[in-house]
Amino acid sequence: SFSKFLHYFGTPCKVLSKEASVMVIRKILGEKSLNCFKTYQVGVSQNIYDSIALLKSAKIGVDDVDFASKTTDGVLKSKLCDLKDMYMGYEEFLSTGYTDQSGMLSNIPDILDTFNLKNTDVYLVGFDSWTAQARAIVEKLILKSKSVTAVLVGGDNKSIYTNETLEAFLSICATNKISVSYGDGIVKSNKESSAILDGLYSEKAFTSVPIKSDKVHLFEAKSIK
Repeated sequence: SFSKFLHYFGTPCKVLSKEASVMVIRKILGEKSLNCFKTYQVGVSQNIYDSIALLKSAKIGVDDVDFASKTTDGVLKSKLCDLKDMYMGYEEFLSTGYTDQSGMLSNIPDILDTFNLKNTDVYLVGFDSWTAQARAIVEKLILKSKSVTAVLVGGDNKSIYTNETLEAFLSICATNKISVSYGDGIVKSNKESSAILDGLYSEKAFTSVPIKSDKVHLFEAKSIK
């Protein structure tokens, strides 16, 4: 995962946990006189942090929130103004030598620039969605590495599959004029693959009779120290 990458090759800044970030928000909230957000409101600090984290993951900054507040009125305007003030105060705190979970992801593209990846094959597996920050990381990997192989789950059934990661991956490649080749995907070539595929997102997984097989293997790799 990207978080695991940062664990080994991360930023020198002090990293705030989610809980610590919420405490910082609560401290800032107590120092400000806002229209809608008050310290006595249950869960308000958590909700403000969650909102800021979502904005940062979508690369929406303080100025964007400020602009949005000027295009509306009423209660929404008041809430956006409060959120802008809290967002600004939170970013000012981070500028004193801290980063948070969102900031860690934002740092990865710069960290990747310090690596020589031209002979490196990168594999992306298990992602069902990518934020704007994650897409920036994927784009950097595609541009710097020898190859990027993405194993993505998708399908034609729109009630189950969003195909978000596939579309994002293809969009990045198209924008940068990177050629893409497709694998055959998972096909029902034997009884084992049929049993696995038939059980995905299906109640059959709980009612089907198990089959014995020596063709399905689990592998465990040691973590990097």
